[in-house]
Amino acid sequence: MKPAMKNAIFLSGVLTVLFMVLPILHYDDLQYTGYEVLLGKELISINPFGLGSIASARLPFSLWALIGYFLPLLGGISILMKERLTLISSILFLGGFFALITLPNKTEVIYVIAGIENTLDVAWTLGIGLIGSMISAGMGAILAITVTLKRP
Repeated sequence: MKPAMKNAIFLSGVLTVLFMVLPILHYDDLQYTGYEVLLGKELISINPFGLGSIASARLPFSLWALIGYFLPLLGGISILMKERLTLISSILFLGGFFALITLPNKTEVIYVIAGIENTLDVAWTLGIGLIGSMISAGMGAILAITVTLKRP
């Protein structure tokens, strides 16, 4: 395998992770970056006079975002480590790609009112960071599959 191809596949994985700094999900005028969706974020907390929270809303930790962003990175690293791992790299890139596609459907907002916790399904729109991540993971998958098929 040519070093340029290995580097291109690796850079696809790195680029997928770097797109986390851009907004990935939108709802109305609100934007959330990949790190906020991955690690979770408190959206609102009503705490009058410091007596305790009456109502709150938050984005919880997202396992789908973790899978979607870091499987392509692992795919890129694996192809740098050993050239024989092209099939595994392809599978990792594809897994990350499909996790990124389903991320808006799997991201919920948890809200608590008077101690009762509920989830809210939001009609998210895709942000530029998520679109870029999907393109990067898809390109890495295509390149890794191409290398896998050309291998003797």
